[in-house]
Amino acid sequence: MIARNLINDSEINKRLLNVMIKNKYFKHFRLAALLAILTLLFFAMPLIMPNTSAKLFNGYGSFAVPYQAESIDGKVSKIIVWIENVNVDNLQPQQLVAVNNQGTIWIEQVNTIDYEQNQIITTYDGEIARRYNLEDVEGLFNREANIFGVFYYFASRPIGLFLMTVAFGGSLVVGYIGFVRNLKSSIKRFKENYES
Repeated sequence: MIARNLINDSEINKRLLNVMIKNKYFKHFRLAALLAILTLLFFAMPLIMPNTSAKLFNGYGSFAVPYQAESIDGKVSKIIVWIENVNVDNLQPQQLVAVNNQGTIWIEQVNTIDYEQNQIITTYDGEIARRYNLEDVEGLFNREANIFGVFYYFASRPIGLFLMTVAFGGSLVVGYIGFVRNLKSSIKRFKENYES
């Protein structure tokens, strides 16, 4: 009778230990860590693999002056737009392109293309024409970014990645300290008591 109780107690202790080890907090913590890493890789894609990112998302985000932007007190506002890579040989009049004008990206409409002079004539407001070298064409305007595109644009910049890493890391540390560490110490104490 005593031997049977010891066997039952031993079996119960083994099962209890297995339940504690397979606890949902361990699984949730591992899943949260994996999701945090995958999310950071997703947002780091434009920095790590810009060409793959541009193919995957049908372009890349850029901070640009929109076509027909209004000037207020001599200043124009910028928005976040998506730009597709384009072969300048395929450009046509009336297309909207992103051009680099002294470090600022402008969305302008193509008027004419002079391949002999290696130049393009565009307009940013439908009236005033500007001349650029074809090398200044960054790409073809795809669309204005929606709220998700704006978030993705800022989160995929170095400061955005840093802030997301700090936020995810802090969340994982709090989760580990609050749940996993306490459970691990309970399992350790239980094993010590069980084995003695």
